[in-house]
Amino acid sequence: MICPNCGAEQPEGANFCNRCGTRLSQPVLTSISLTCARCGHVNPAGSKFCGECGAPLEAAPMSPQPTAPAHLVGKPPAEPIVSTALRLISSNGTIIHFPPNPANAWLIGREDPVNAIHPDIDLTPYDPDRTVSRRHARIMLTAGNQPIIVSITATNWTKINGTRIETGQPVLLCPGDRIEFGRCVVTFDMQS
Repeated sequence: MICPNCGAEQPEGANFCNRCGTRLSQPVLTSISLTCARCGHVNPAGSKFCGECGAPLEAAPMSPQPTAPAHLVGKPPAEPIVSTALRLISSNGTIIHFPPNPANAWLIGREDPVNAIHPDIDLTPYDPDRTVSRRHARIMLTAGNQPIIVSITATNWTKINGTRIETGQPVLLCPGDRIEFGRCVVTFDMQS
């Protein structure tokens, strides 16, 4: 199996790419499975990432829900979110819409056609200093339709409201949160 995002060869049955974290397919339960320590979802043997929340299975923390510093956690949305309601607003006011994605997971980064890296949300036009990594972070919707962000790289860091988030650690997003991908600053928003 080949990852459609980065082209890396993947083991059969993998749900997420072991190089970039892109969702590969819908999980299929087998007699041997792995349970995600974060959300409790049962995943097929050999999975590197949870098919429900996208968490790395080897390093998933024992907490049942994604955690964040208290000042970052907001109320859960009252109604389910659809992907088209998610958007980023650049520092110059440009609205960056999330494309439809049945996996409810979007790679945020900088396009690199030479290496066939095409993030779902390409921040190249908003990052003249090239501080956004090619595969910088992933924004996902949890099973409860809560938006979370997971930093993929520690090279130029990801910050939420000025607080650096750890690589691989999901953080809940709320409308109005200021996200820094390197020096590229955007505001997270959800349309009503």
